Amino acid sequence: MADVAEKGAAAIPKLAEQKERKLEKDRLPVVDEEIQGDEKKYKLKQVLGDGGYGTVFLSEDGQKPVAVKTEKYSKSMLHIEVGVLKAANAAKAKHFCELIDYGSNKPEYVYVVMTLLFKDLHKLRSEMHERKFTLSTSIRIAMQALRAIEELHKVGYISRDIKPGNFAPGRHCNKQSKIIFLYDFGLARKYVDKNGKLIPPRKDVGWRGTTRYGSLIAHQRQDLSRRDDVESWFYMSVEMLRGTLPWRS
Repeated sequence: MADVAEKGAAAIPKLAEQKERKLEKDRLPVVDEEIQGDEKKYKLKQVLGDGGYGTVFLSEDGQKPVAVKTEKYSKSMLHIEVGVLKAANAAKAKHFCELIDYGSNKPEYVYVVMTLLFKDLHKLRSEMHERKFTLSTSIRIAMQALRAIEELHKVGYISRDIKPGNFAPGRHCNKQSKIIFLYDFGLARKYVDKNGKLIPPRKDVGWRGTTRYGSLIAHQRQDLSRRDDVESWFYMSVEMLRGTLPWRS
């Protein structure tokens, strides 16, 4: 009886700890945890990247490696990401990740399960001699990136953060290593309404995007449009070929 009582007493703090954790707001999951999706669980194997509001993990969907993107519940913008990927997948856009699963563990975090990509273009360029790609590689990448932007615009969204870090080739195991994907839509915005009409520009908007690749309009704190995505694409294309931009020195 004494042993049973001791075990029961020892279990009380654990139960209290579990209850407290369930009520914890904006807690991000950690490696070795499992996320319960709609039909399956995703075990988080390792951290691929992290930031102030979220973490990206490696997981598996059956035998296929996938990326699980998580963000704090109250800070999450993943609903935008889900909206973009749903629209892109429905349009059979070639340069977008497959949206595999998504949901939330309220009030802790929101998650999205998607195609796992290779290193982003910023990291790949940093590994190159003189931090630049060859002319032929730069042209091939630039053309695919432009097609990805065109696909995004066709489904009614603008990125507002076009940069090398938001493009990456697919993985060899998925037979997508020659395809450049556009991803990370935390700053994306619809530019047309439900009737397909252009949404009028707003006044006095704040900064959006990455300073190095920001358009002239962005630096004037004006509302962004499709042309600003293309202007940012031009700057990143120059950087891929030249290794730098004039305003970086």
